[in-house]
Amino acid sequence: MRSIILVVVVSVGACATAPPPAARDAEYETLCSNISAADRAQCPLMRWTRAVEDVEGGVALRLGPTAPPPNEVERRARCHRAWMAHAPENAMPRCPFGTPNLSIHAEADTLFLTSTDVASADEVRRRAHAAFDR
Repeated sequence: MRSIILVVVVSVGACATAPPPAARDAEYETLCSNISAADRAQCPLMRWTRAVEDVEGGVALRLGPTAPPPNEVERRARCHRAWMAHAPENAMPRCPFGTPNLSIHAEADTLFLTSTDVASADEVRRRAHAAFDR
């Protein structure tokens, strides 16, 4: 009869407390300053988006006249994305702002959600149309 010696290696690092997500840093606090916890959790564009158009690399969300200025629209979109990354329980797998490799940019009455990654561009299109097409 043979004996087998089994050695189990446990990494001490695996038991240590994981560092907080990047969204917990000062950028998160800056992006979301003066935005209530309830507003962070809700899609900032549901009430302002009037149309979704496919563009190269993603979508253009056409905003209505009640939308705030472009810099505020962009800040609220970035805050919502940071809020989702802030804690695992905030994840929204169908939200367009949760799409990996996403770029967010606002101009005039339009918010662009784009990616240079083809799969992410397709995914943001799918999610945006599902969320905003009425």
